[in-house]
Amino acid sequence: GYAMTRLIGYCGVACDRCPAYQATLKGDEAALEAIATEWSSGDRDLSLEEVRCYGCHAGDAYTAAFCTECDVRRCAGTHGFGTCAECRDYPCAKLDAAHEASPEARRLLDDLQGKGPAAPTP
Repeated sequence: GYAMTRLIGYCGVACDRCPAYQATLKGDEAALEAIATEWSSGDRDLSLEEVRCYGCHAGDAYTAAFCTECDVRRCAGTHGFGTCAECRDYPCAKLDAAHEASPEARRLLDDLQGKGPAAPTP
């Protein structure tokens, strides 16, 4: 199915379309450095190592630093779900910030749960 052909994070974010994931797979250190600079904020300066990421389902040592701190990832992982669409409490408040930042992630989970239109072919 659709989910098996894509790398989808617990919250529905398409990890395979993330620039950090793509740069990590390519071993593109310059791109990772640029992403770290772009994603840094006044609260937090990210290093190249903190944005290196093999996707949400990878172990903490292989996932971007802010993803290891993600409540959604922790919750879904604890329950053994591939995505939050598998949870009987979906959608829940833990997803609000992620889905505000990425409405596409919400649509993808709705599609996986059968609440939305059929997902397009990637």
